[in-house]
Amino acid sequence: MESIHEVIRNINKEFPEIGWGVAGSISGKSVEVGREITLQKWGKGDAKYFWITYFSDNSEVVAKCTKAKNYLVIIDINIEKIEESSAQTLSIAVGKKGKLSEIITRVDREELSFSVKQDFFTCYFIKFDEKYYLEKINNILRFKNLKEFRDSLSITLSDWNDYGYYTILDVNIWQKRFWLRVNPRSQEMIDYLKGTGKKPMLDDGTDLCSLGGVEYYEFLKKYLPYTIRQQWFSITKDFAYNLKNLDKASQKYEDFVDSYAEDFKMQPPYGKSHNFFNNSFMRNMEIKKIKDIFHPLTVDGFAEGNVIEIKADKELTIKESVNEKRESIKYDFGNEKGSLLFVKNRGSELSTEVYAIIGGNGSGKSFRINEIIKRHMEGDNKFSSIIHFSLSPFDSIIKYKQNGEEFEIASIEKDADGVLYEKIGFVSVETPRINQVVNKLQGQHLENIIDWLKDEYSIDGSEKKFTKKFTMKDSFTFYIQDVLLDFIAASDKKFELWLNCLDLFAFEKWARDIIDAFSDKNIQLDDFKKLSELSSGQSTILLYITKLVSSINRGCLVIFDEPETFMHPPMIKAFIRAVAKVCEEEKAFCLIATHSPLILQEIPHKCIYTLNAEHELRNVSYKTFGENLDSLYKNVYGVELQMTGYNNLLTERRNVLIDSINKVADKEFGENKPNQESDSLSNTQASSTSDKEKTEELNVESFPIFSNASDKDLLGDEAYLKYLIIEDEIKTYIKSKNNDINPK
Repeated sequence: MESIHEVIRNINKEFPEIGWGVAGSISGKSVEVGREITLQKWGKGDAKYFWITYFSDNSEVVAKCTKAKNYLVIIDINIEKIEESSAQTLSIAVGKKGKLSEIITRVDREELSFSVKQDFFTCYFIKFDEKYYLEKINNILRFKNLKEFRDSLSITLSDWNDYGYYTILDVNIWQKRFWLRVNPRSQEMIDYLKGTGKKPMLDDGTDLCSLGGVEYYEFLKKYLPYTIRQQWFSITKDFAYNLKNLDKASQKYEDFVDSYAEDFKMQPPYGKSHNFFNNSFMRNMEIKKIKDIFHPLTVDGFAEGNVIEIKADKELTIKESVNEKRESIKYDFGNEKGSLLFVKNRGSELSTEVYAIIGGNGSGKSFRINEIIKRHMEGDNKFSSIIHFSLSPFDSIIKYKQNGEEFEIASIEKDADGVLYEKIGFVSVETPRINQVVNKLQGQHLENIIDWLKDEYSIDGSEKKFTKKFTMKDSFTFYIQDVLLDFIAASDKKFELWLNCLDLFAFEKWARDIIDAFSDKNIQLDDFKKLSELSSGQSTILLYITKLVSSINRGCLVIFDEPETFMHPPMIKAFIRAVAKVCEEEKAFCLIATHSPLILQEIPHKCIYTLNAEHELRNVSYKTFGENLDSLYKNVYGVELQMTGYNNLLTERRNVLIDSINKVADKEFGENKPNQESDSLSNTQASSTSDKEKTEELNVESFPIFSNASDKDLLGDEAYLKYLIIEDEIKTYIKSKNNDINPK
């Protein structure tokens, strides 16, 4: 059973939106609180506070019933009651006003949870040695009705511009800030949402509607009982809740002509025409994301007073990676081929969202990755999407079957609702994205940067074409610019995550320059030029990080194929940390195919799989996270490592010397030398040569390991140790040969 201190830590971690005041343990004394201080803290409408405490060993309740030690107490203060009181100090004692005997009786009955009301506070008693204690606490914290929820809302108009459209409201609940896109965005809409005004009327042919982000829907699922959430989504006409309305809107606004945008030069980011839906609601968004990730959060949840979650939409199929009831995602690759298990919610501070497959060339790493992608395209319902990063020019074509017909997987695969699979690498930049960059610069009215691009890349003014031949580095730069222009306009949360990832590379000047250039979201020409000044390796890293943060979704699988090929060791370590940070933040998974123990050094061994000689995939048994690199190399490559590199060079020198010694010995000993193994140190036998005159013995100095003696000074510790072992072998072998030549 968890200790009370572990329980309190879990509660703080599970409910970070709540301000938890830890009052210590309950003893026999009353806790006195100041009226004014309590009003200042608990009286804030934009925050939610509770006290959390427990019974100490010397409390009166424990003295009468030891079972009380298995209960925690949450205290909810009624601020209205305090405002009515004139007393300067107030007594918080759970057993006052004759309630002590009731508490002891209910504890002795081992009720899982119960509440006791006092004059200005309510005490909730929860037995924390049963598995539903967090759900019971959640039930206490939830809003009790729609009015309570609306009264807790603080809503203001945001000035954020989505390609000419202003649709965002800043919604604050308990000091948590969310973006809510609405149509119309107006003070009338705010009053309507708060319950203090009428429903806004629209006369422009558009409809009242709203769309939030994943954090918004997660908060509502957590703290709004299902029926209250239904009421709220009906009021707001939420697209994530009502998918029929979403599909209708997608069709209606695809080519809906908005007179406001008649002078727009750029192409809309979604659909065929400019309007609030295409330019704002669907900016950096996909119908698929709304359906696969947002929608399940709106239709499942808890009924009032219930700790067991209900499933309102019986026909809803939730991706395994998004489904909170699924603890793991398993891939079986067939008999004797092994399996791969992605485990969710480990509660670890280490990089447990990042997995690795390690193995030599031809061991089957690519087969496993291709099989995962193939099954995803065939609808295995495991991940919401797959993003595949690979710079290999030798990737094989992946084929999948659908309705009995076989197809080749393209670099980007979509269904009617959005992207299923996307591959990022050389294939992504075959067609330079310069036109997309110019289009987005026009949308943000950055004409000076467009003029610079025209000069830099020779735009033919009459035909509006680029006449300069682009290099691969140019294409990578355009790709980064294209993603970054959208990304800078993304939510503050995503942009902050991107900056935090780049900060992990701050030991490199280029990363610091990029952070300085774009951290204010104000794009200047000099900032834009810095992207063109990056080296190929730097461009690749920036592209990977930017695309990763921009495209990753809840329940996504990110695949990296040997990312170490373009990074030096410190970069590799920073890169893995960045990937782990993104996956943890977005509740996604990453799978890395690698040869590098440097990568393994950043991942716990329970997340690492190896392929043995029979191509069977299995979890490694040796520790990897922070392990000594020499140990990792030996564990990963074993005997293979001893047969290559400096080991192989020194072994070859040893064999050459043995051969030379044998030739000289044969010459000295003549044809009377007994037959023996010429290349074995252990099988050398002394022979009788009593009838032969004594001949000149072999000299150790005549058989140096290196002809250039100074080469020995260039050896590192491991190589020098092997050198000494071989040197000793040679001395022993010469001694045995001399005994053959002149036996004693």
